[in-house]
This record gives sequence, C-alpha cells and structure tokens, in this order.
Amino acid sequence: MKNKKSGVTAILALLLLLITSVASANDSGEVDLSNARVITVEAYAYSPQDPGMGKYTASGTLLRRGVIAVDPNYIPMGTSVYIPGYGVAVAEDIGWNIQGSTIDIAFDTHEEAIWFGRQFIEIYLLN
Repeated sequence: MKNKKSGVTAILALLLLLITSVASANDSGEVDLSNARVITVEAYAYSPQDPGMGKYTASGTLLRRGVIAVDPNYIPMGTSVYIPGYGVAVAEDIGWNIQGSTIDIAFDTHEEAIWFGRQFIEIYLLN
C-alpha cells in the first residue's frame, strides 16, 4: 500500500510541476530578458521536506519555491534569475556543496525536487 501511495504522490507532484511550468512559460512575456545575461549552470533541486533541511535559508527567509542556493562569489545573494519552466527565483541561500556555476533550486515538496533531479540548464540573470 505504501508504494501505491508514494506512486500517486509522485504523479500528483509531476502534474503540479507540469501545470506550473506551463503557467511560467505563458507568463514569461512579462519577464524582460532583453538585458539579461545567460549562463549555463548545473542545477540540483531541494525542498524543506528533504532530510536534514531546515525551514530557513542562509539569508533568513523561508525555504520555498522561488529560492535558489548559489555560490555568492559567482551569483551574488539577492540576484533575481529567470529559469525556463520554473519562473523567477532569487538567490537567498547558500549550500555547503554549491561552488561556481552549481545552483540548488527550491521546490515546495520533496517529490518535486526528486522529479527535477539534476540538470544542466541555462538561466537568465536579471539584475
């Protein structure tokens, strides 16, 4: 029974992520990318539900969707970014294993984070 429940949870998380991705893609016209700098990063996903994670970021904000963890020597804290398929996020966190062009993208649930996994993606630095 436990496997069936976790399978249903994974499917629901996938549907939520797909709906959010479509909404972000439709809303991308509102984000001005004309002056944005594009960089390629190795992106991992995390959530406040992950083992060992706290509820707060290094900057003291709640860990939630819309937050990324960065190497502040590479992407300064407070930088807004646009991530295709995800939306706008702000660098509000740092991680013990985040160095250079590696980032962590926050999701609301562990299932969403697992589904995203690790990807090489292009992101847009907005400021």
